[in-house]
Amino acid sequence: MRKLYKILLIILMFIIVSCESNDVEENKQSESEADTDTVKNTNIKDESKSLLEKDLEWMSEKNQEDLFNEAILQTREDENLGSTISYSTMNEEESLKSKKLFSSFQGDKFEFELGYFPPNADGLTVTSLHEKERKNYSFELPNTSIFNEFLDLENDLSYKQYTTWQLTAADLTRNGTLEIIYIGRMEDPDGISKKTIVGVYKYTGIGDVPFELVAHFIGVNENSRTNQSIYYTEGNEFVYEDHKVNVIPVFYENGNWYEEQTDEISKASSAKVFYYDENRNIVKKGPSETDQSESENKEESESKEETYIPTDPDEIDKYAREEKAAGIDAIEYATRSTKARRDNNYAIVEEFVQPDSPIDIELKNLIKHDNKNDITMTYNGGEVLETDVITSGEIYEVLIQHSFDIKGVKREGNRTFRSKYRMKYDSNSGHFRAVELIDDKEI
Repeated sequence: MRKLYKILLIILMFIIVSCESNDVEENKQSESEADTDTVKNTNIKDESKSLLEKDLEWMSEKNQEDLFNEAILQTREDENLGSTISYSTMNEEESLKSKKLFSSFQGDKFEFELGYFPPNADGLTVTSLHEKERKNYSFELPNTSIFNEFLDLENDLSYKQYTTWQLTAADLTRNGTLEIIYIGRMEDPDGISKKTIVGVYKYTGIGDVPFELVAHFIGVNENSRTNQSIYYTEGNEFVYEDHKVNVIPVFYENGNWYEEQTDEISKASSAKVFYYDENRNIVKKGPSETDQSESENKEESESKEETYIPTDPDEIDKYAREEKAAGIDAIEYATRSTKARRDNNYAIVEEFVQPDSPIDIELKNLIKHDNKNDITMTYNGGEVLETDVITSGEIYEVLIQHSFDIKGVKREGNRTFRSKYRMKYDSNSGHFRAVELIDDKEI
């Protein structure tokens, strides 16, 4: 019996020693794999950093212009900010020229040309720069429709008068690959304000157009402000110097772009971030399902807080009348703004426009544009398709389908549009004023 116990004890000790030996081996293997992953990640970062340094060195040699004081995009840290090119339709010497920016993305080289292209169009084109010239090709950046209000769509996509355009490259995300930052700024001809639109494009290396629009933001400032630069910080944040407070419209964090959710963003500023599916089509979702769910819950919560639902019959009648009034006044704005553009007389529509609003600035420019180019419009009437309550009794969004007779453009005749206006109640006049043209599509 004692012999059996001794044998069992020896076997047990052997098992324990074997297990400890296996644990040691597994720990060594895990530590070795971790060390290998760390070395790999370090090598990738070092390689990206090395490629970025080569990209910036090549750009420095190829580009004649460096970052200059008048550049709209600045940096508050010692960051990798490449050359900046600028083009203005207000400068007679520049208005018939173009500028070139050479930029390299992990060794993949491109030429960006910004400015005037004969016979009568302005714009931005991109040309690949491969070793063999026959493989080079030209293309346009995708989704530049974010700049549409700064373009003369009736004149071969030329830039409107009073616009300045800048293009630069910077490693905003610190991932070793430059991003393209495309900036448009349009001054109000009356000298009241400046509106700025910024688009951030990342390099994907995929397909014939290897860039994607990842974020853009808009801001309006009083023209009297001397310093209206945009800068990005060490925290990968874009800071826009708003006329009321410096705000962060968009920022980059942990591999994703985000819109800043804060009450400090003024009504004159807005931002948007873009996400893509496997087919590279833009989709309406966040960087993760969790983020999307939280965002939707927040929007739902904010909607419940802002929207008051009346229960008393008298109150219901009151808000129904206000909703109807918002639609009536939206059509009145459309009617009067068309006459104002035709007669070159802003006073016709003034009482139905919110002063210093986005639509106010845009309309003044349209009136001058139509008069200069002999464009005439006649309003044929419209109908309200739907009205959304943003803030009961104060702000409504009105969708209208209406038609116009247009002369002096390439496609003359009767044309029908669906336009969505944001209307705000004005207690002094007793009616709603147009604040913003949110959407406008020809059908």
